[in-house]
This record gives sequence, C-alpha cells and structure tokens, in this order.
Amino acid sequence: MALFTARGQQVKENINRQKVDLSKVQIRLKQNESVKVRVLGLNDYVEYLAHSSFQHKIYTQPCVGVTGANCPLCTASKSGVEGFDVLVPRKRYIFAFGDMESGEIKILDVSKNQAKKLIADMEEYADDINDIAFNLKKVGEGTSTGYSLNPILKMKGNDQEQFDAFENAEVTDEYFGSVLVPRKEELQVKILHESGFPVEDFGMDLPVEEENKEEGTGIF
Repeated sequence: MALFTARGQQVKENINRQKVDLSKVQIRLKQNESVKVRVLGLNDYVEYLAHSSFQHKIYTQPCVGVTGANCPLCTASKSGVEGFDVLVPRKRYIFAFGDMESGEIKILDVSKNQAKKLIADMEEYADDINDIAFNLKKVGEGTSTGYSLNPILKMKGNDQEQFDAFENAEVTDEYFGSVLVPRKEELQVKILHESGFPVEDFGMDLPVEEENKEEGTGIF
C-alpha cells in the first residue's frame, strides 16, 4: 500500500487550495434584515445530512456517516440512551449566492421548508436571474424563521457594477465540499461525554485531555 496520499496535479491543487473561513462565508441575518445578492445559477444548492441538538450544545454539522466513516453522533442517536435520539441526522440545505456587498460567494444554511421557499422564489424568476438582483431577507423567529428572495426592480448606485462582478462566477462541487466541514471525531466524542453520554460503553475513546481532566491534571 502506498504511503503517499496524492500525486502530480492533485498535489498542486491541494497545496494551492485555501482553507475556507466559515465565519466569513456564511450569510447571517437578523429578523427582517436583508442583503443584496445575485442568484448565480438555478442549481446552486446542495442537500446534506446534519446532526444538531441545542440541549446538548451540538451545533449543526455534517454527518460523516454518509462517507462510510465512523460517526459518534450517529452511534449516540441509535444507542437507546434517553435524550440522545434527537441526534438522528436530518436533511439540511446549503445555497450559494453572490453577495453584492462583499463581492464574494457566500452560503446560507437552511431547513427543508426554508429551502422550499427559496427554490420557489428562484424558479419564479428563472428567466430573469441573469438580469435582476434580489434582496435575500430573513423573516420570522425561532421555528417560524424563513427566507425570501425579493427582486430588486430598479438598481441604484453601484448595484449594477456589483451585480456584473459575478458575471462569470461558478459554484463548483468542490466549493460546496469546502464549506461542509464536520467536527473531528475526537471533538464529537468530547462533546458527547460532556453532555452525559456514556462514550466508553460504546467503544469511544476519550481524548487524552479529557482523561487527564478526570485525573485532575488536564487543561479543560
């Protein structure tokens, strides 16, 4: 078995690939707040399976089980341990838009119902997406939160220039892959342990720091 992980062109691509700062590429809006965007394509969204549980302080993250990798969160969701069935993976959706204010491609992570509304808005204006910009707006709160794409009928100021800046922009599968970043297995186990899940009973090894913590010598 070869000890190298890539060769030739793939090595070059790996070296040149920039690490995505998720805090900068995510669109985060407050209630009734909006941002001007360009819809780059009618298929610039993906579906993925995610784990999340506010009560366990496990924030939305991709499930690695779909790749065949060991997923501690899936194990916990199927364990039968009371309260951890909420970690069952559920479908979520990521949309990519051209953020006209920043000049960068950014993503919006949404639920199934929120995705339905965005897709319907995009399809309603399918024939005009190359000519009109939209206000992406957040409405409602909590479980009633939704997003809508409202066409900007008349561009003002430098709107047209910002819109045209995305003329040749393309959202690749690699881009979506770069923003779907799961937590490391060690961190998943650590958080499950802190939430009261008996990780050792299910063959999960605690990170060294956690073991030291219980001995009174750890840093956490």
